[in-house]
Amino acid sequence: MADRNRNNRTIAARQSKIARMALGWRVGDAAEAAQVARGTLLRFEAGEALMPRTVLAIQRAYEDAGIEFLFGPAPGLRVHGRHFATRR
Repeated sequence: MADRNRNNRTIAARQSKIARMALGWRVGDAAEAAQVARGTLLRFEAGEALMPRTVLAIQRAYEDAGIEFLFGPAPGLRVHGRHFATRR
């Protein structure tokens, strides 16, 4: 995807978890797609700060699977034309 991350924004932990769930991926599936350890993905989803390149690898794995991340006042994501908000 050539325009990926065109706003230089990276995903938040909630977006990662919702993207994984929207795709029906287990932690191991997402970790494998992002080429990171399962523990790394779990730490990120729990809110731990990771190296920017690691977060970008996770984000790119989801984007390659068809997720479009939304940023702004109501961050969330879209998958196959459906919108998932990350607000509680």
